[in-house]
Amino acid sequence: MKWKKKVLVSTLLLSGFITDAMATEETNSTKRFTTASFKNQKILQDNHRKLEWVNGRENNSTTDGCKGFPKNKENTHINIKEKAIKYCENLDFASYSDWRVPTTKEHQSLIQKTQEENLTLYYTFTRCPRVIALDEEKNLNTVNTHNTKPIAKIIPWIDGQAGGVRCVRDAEEPLTP
Repeated sequence: MKWKKKVLVSTLLLSGFITDAMATEETNSTKRFTTASFKNQKILQDNHRKLEWVNGRENNSTTDGCKGFPKNKENTHINIKEKAIKYCENLDFASYSDWRVPTTKEHQSLIQKTQEENLTLYYTFTRCPRVIALDEEKNLNTVNTHNTKPIAKIIPWIDGQAGGVRCVRDAEEPLTP
């Protein structure tokens, strides 16, 4: 009788292990990035980090979700930080209104992973080689987005430089507008 219990317990443990391994395999095989459009506005969905990024517009949509800050004397650290936060907080894009400025790590991960996966972002700041992000202490940083090395390098904001913001939101399940 004892051996039957041992076999039953072993079988249950083994089947649980196999189920866990299969679930892990399914999670690992989930596509990292997908795109969705709503009202001609595109978002890039990061399915691993559960984030949605503003990713441009289609056709004649009026809002592209992109805000550039030109190179000038007015673009100080505090001024740009406030403008970027206000822009994202007031953005109504792809039926969402809960956008925010990304963290430095979030934006760095986005740039690195899209480069690794050879994924094209639908808009880039051609006039702005850096995108704005906030670190853990809410200090303004920029992340290098150009194809020059090192890509996705975090650079402290330098007053007067050009930059832009790509807003992000924390995604909900399911990841569709």
